[in-house]
Amino acid sequence: MSKNLNASGGANTSYNPFLYVGTDGKLRGEVFGALIAPITTGQAVNDNKWHHVILAVAATTQTLYLDGVKVGTKTGSSVNDTWGPAYAYIGTGAASSAYWPGTTGTWMPFNGSIDEVAIYNTVFTDANVAAQDNPAPAAGLVTPTDDYRGNMTGLNGDTYTYDSAGRHLTTVHGTTTVTYMRDATNTVVARTDSATGVTTRYSGDAVLDTSNTVIERTITLPGGVLVTKRTAGDVWSYPNIHGDVVATANATGVKQGTTLAYDPYGNTTTLPDNSNGNWDYGWVGNNSKGTEHATGLVVNIEMGARIYNPTLGRFLSVDPIEGGTTTNDYGYVPDVINQFDLTGECGTWGNPFKKCGKGHKGSVGFLGGKFSEAGRWVKENRWQIAGWAVAAICIAGTGGFGAGACALAGISLAGAKSAYSFKRNGGARGTFWRDTAVNFGTAALMTLAGSPFGENRYLNALFVLPTQGACSSVPACARP
Repeated sequence: MSKNLNASGGANTSYNPFLYVGTDGKLRGEVFGALIAPITTGQAVNDNKWHHVILAVAATTQTLYLDGVKVGTKTGSSVNDTWGPAYAYIGTGAASSAYWPGTTGTWMPFNGSIDEVAIYNTVFTDANVAAQDNPAPAAGLVTPTDDYRGNMTGLNGDTYTYDSAGRHLTTVHGTTTVTYMRDATNTVVARTDSATGVTTRYSGDAVLDTSNTVIERTITLPGGVLVTKRTAGDVWSYPNIHGDVVATANATGVKQGTTLAYDPYGNTTTLPDNSNGNWDYGWVGNNSKGTEHATGLVVNIEMGARIYNPTLGRFLSVDPIEGGTTTNDYGYVPDVINQFDLTGECGTWGNPFKKCGKGHKGSVGFLGGKFSEAGRWVKENRWQIAGWAVAAICIAGTGGFGAGACALAGISLAGAKSAYSFKRNGGARGTFWRDTAVNFGTAALMTLAGSPFGENRYLNALFVLPTQGACSSVPACARP
């Protein structure tokens, strides 16, 4: 970026660069004053990576920032604009190599890409720089990082931490930390933003401050409309058929702002103001899923047990339900128009064994999801249930079940359970041999239950209640 008196682009005695990458690959910045001494980065920036650059210029100070980090400050020289150049250039510039370091003495077109150029009429402070939208991290590229469990721990300068159950605890970006507290149902019950020093608590439809004083209430009305009751005036939030808040109105019914729009994955350029702080209900907002947009942080949606990122269209941590929702453990749902995963554990309506497979709606659910919760418990414990069922049949020992049949059933079940255990635990031998011992031990007890001794005597006495008369001893209660 430079300024010049010559509109045709020819070099002359009246030209100066503002920001330029020198012949050594280093970034330099200075608005010319009394002395040419540009602020210079210590490392080269021609590394085929995107960088975020700010040159903040005041009357007697200039500060250069690279990727949100202050490179240096130049003081004591006033900006000299007495000769008033008529033209500014973005992407090219000229400078005399005798005065400006790292130049060729002629025009130097920038070899790369430039995006989102802006000029402000105020001087940026360190806080202003930190608050810029999506500044690149100091480490360079926006490269995701994961922990040993597969949960994303870094994205676009944000750092995420999780508890032992894989639930999102904190997001850190620079000096800002947002901390969450969840209850047993994975609902966020408290949020603390270090940038504002405010802790907000959530209890049902009430929003409370740190002294547990109710500051507002968010009520869901029939049809999905949200009403936020505030001292300053109520806010009415109107959703579309997908449950996304697309318009808001004040207490008198006057529409506030423009109609909001979202892409199928939840991305938007504007969020409604219908909850306290930088936490509002936008995409799937009528389901009380808060969008986190604290200053400087990547915009994410706290979707129950996990973080959902609309830009990526996926979750940032592993699905706590084995098998995931689609073809991997991070997928949202196969059909983002007609399906939902509002808990981070897929939906709760439809086939609980299938989760979010084809034809599975994944919405809020029958009996509040209790049907599917029970179904998933059955799925996760299916081998134990099968063992109990076979053992019960053998112990009952009625009508032709004997030692041979119970032995065959027990051995088959034990072998299948052991193979499943080996697969589920990734081939962990210690777990496999432990489970195998338990499984075949159970088979041995089932064989004993099916023997004449077990079938006709003492084991039956433990499970079969008498139907006639009274029993004075265990043998008397056993079947003859």
